[in-house]
Amino acid sequence: MKSAARQAKSTPRLIAPPVGPFARHAPSLAADGWSVFPVTERGKKPLAGSHGHRDATTDQVQIEKWTRAHARSNIGLRPAAGVLVVDIDSAALLAPWMNERDLSLPPTRVVRTNRGSHYYYAYASERSLVSKIPGVDLKTSKGYVLAPGSVHESGRIYRVWRDLPIAELPAEWLEHIQQPKPKPRPPVVTRSGGVSVGTPGLRLVRLLGVKAEGERRGFLMYAIGEAYRVYGGSADLIERLCNTAISIGLSPTEVDAARQYIEEQETS
Repeated sequence: MKSAARQAKSTPRLIAPPVGPFARHAPSLAADGWSVFPVTERGKKPLAGSHGHRDATTDQVQIEKWTRAHARSNIGLRPAAGVLVVDIDSAALLAPWMNERDLSLPPTRVVRTNRGSHYYYAYASERSLVSKIPGVDLKTSKGYVLAPGSVHESGRIYRVWRDLPIAELPAEWLEHIQQPKPKPRPPVVTRSGGVSVGTPGLRLVRLLGVKAEGERRGFLMYAIGEAYRVYGGSADLIERLCNTAISIGLSPTEVDAARQYIEEQETS
């Protein structure tokens, strides 16, 4: 007959599954095709040392690792390409703006947030989007939102309010939220007096690449501003600047923040 000590030793211990918003909701969101990643508990900032929305994935192996390590984290959700989240913080400000332009938001997937709603739409635009709408932010694959199941610092839970298929954003919305069409690129005069129509602003990219460590972020912001002011918001030039900034040591999170800040300043 086994002693009590031996019996206790041979009995397998049950390990409780991880508990928290990320552990509870991230695996099913990823299984449904949403790219997710952990953010701070009861917050929305990326975790220290992470790459923010660039880490978002549907890979269940990675999700399982995060579930064990960050079970209590909130869930960041990066919209897929072609998906726009209309983040409404103030319906009272949005309603008169829509009425003046005879616009409406068709029924679609809606998530209730702490003080507003996330409306999910499919859209097609070759230009970047910028929000000039009072009480509203626009989130695309260049950013992220908190997914349903996340918990606000107040204790309110983000919940799916309307579980509908994602609708198409009406075309008339695009004229109000697209970046202005790029201005014609100015010609570059060569030493010989001829005109070159090569890559605009390439000098800005070269200068950024040789900046000292403490000067990089400031010059990146200046250069992106020049891309808007001089080169009509050239997407190619801005992308080159951001890639160069990452290659010389700035983090993707720093670069995204700088890009977004200048974009808001130059297009508001």
